[in-house]
Amino acid sequence: MTIGNPADPALIETGLIFEDAPFIGFRTSYLSNYIIKAKYRNQNGIEVNTSYANYIGKAILNIMKRMDIYAYVGASKGNSILVNNTQKIDIEQKQMITAGGGAKAIIFESKERYFWGIDAKYYRYYPSVDHIIVNGADIDIDEFQLKTWQWEFSSAVARRYGLFTPYAGISYLIARQKPKDANQYVSSAKQINPWGLFLGTTMTYRDSFSLNAEAKFFSQIEYGISADFRF
Repeated sequence: MTIGNPADPALIETGLIFEDAPFIGFRTSYLSNYIIKAKYRNQNGIEVNTSYANYIGKAILNIMKRMDIYAYVGASKGNSILVNNTQKIDIEQKQMITAGGGAKAIIFESKERYFWGIDAKYYRYYPSVDHIIVNGADIDIDEFQLKTWQWEFSSAVARRYGLFTPYAGISYLIARQKPKDANQYVSSAKQINPWGLFLGTTMTYRDSFSLNAEAKFFSQIEYGISADFRF
């Protein structure tokens, strides 16, 4: 999941409707992010490559321009590939509702230009699977759910240059996948590398709107864009 700018709580200073709300603010956001590759290892020691896309709406409560508390809901769709010595198994997942939430706080700010912040979030979705592909052949199976959830903790720094605020940070990801009903093709798996590096930039416009682009590496290869509006 896209982490966002550590300076987010302080970047948008006025609202579209309520121009001056110094203690409490509200923002909405739309987020699209694409996980190109996330590497898991299942309980049999087989590597699982997972990719998926998220399309998410986000509601954000801002407290004193120092902290954001947020919740989101949207849709996710992905697939997983397992390769061992004799088989290549493609697990195609149906699009399903996803939900989660988290908090972001500015720990240090100087001259309204330098920022250091932290973020913690939880994300889950339970896609359904009704068929898989083994060595290129469709295999019909009883439909089951693939429980997928993540905890992610991060710390980042940012520097504001007029309209633009670039940032970079590190993240620690705890991610798991587990089939609700056991079968011979899919078993529980966990993230191989929890540590990630992310970087991005945010452009603010008229102090009530912002655009963000971000990329993440190592723990998973991910790209995301988002837009925020403050009310």
